[in-house]
Amino acid sequence: MTMIAMFPTTIGEFDLKIDNNKILDKLKKIKYKDTYVNNKEASALISNEYNVLKYFPSLKKEILKKIYEYSSEHKYMNEKYKIQCSWSTRTKPKAFSQFHSHSHSFFSGVYYPVAKRGFNISFQKPYDDTIFWDKYVQSHNYFNCSQFTLPVRDNLLLIFHSYLKHRIESNEAFEDRYSIAFNVTPKGLIGYDDKLINISWSKI
Repeated sequence: MTMIAMFPTTIGEFDLKIDNNKILDKLKKIKYKDTYVNNKEASALISNEYNVLKYFPSLKKEILKKIYEYSSEHKYMNEKYKIQCSWSTRTKPKAFSQFHSHSHSFFSGVYYPVAKRGFNISFQKPYDDTIFWDKYVQSHNYFNCSQFTLPVRDNLLLIFHSYLKHRIESNEAFEDRYSIAFNVTPKGLIGYDDKLINISWSKI
């Protein structure tokens, strides 16, 4: 039998070749703020500023290259993408985040300069059909799971569609975890006929 993966949910996975230790050193010096809703101690922290990639021009250039690669694999007809905002995340031991998506953007992504054992990110299925089926599942795989957890590694870059819900899993390492997240939008005419829109960029 052939299983056809119709309408797959894609996540671009890239191993970057970049000086990650310098990036990590800078991320440790950035100021962070709380993002907690109910549990302050268990919540990840995010940077006060939303343009942290300005400190890492080589990294930003490499991320943009991978964004175009990811877009090309989907056969999207757009030649201009911009990273509209970028921020760093600091996750203390045992801290985590809730499932969330990134609105008002096309692609989103996250870069991990250094990853210890116990650093994971989870993605949630865009639609939930497991309410009925889950009790009949013998073992979970790409076809039947409601969420999927990826272990991260040094210099890992992930790119995905912004509607895809994800969360930082509990940091099971004995040190803070640092990452850089970002949102991407295209520029120009998007769509066709009565669904055509024109996206322009302004300086932030």
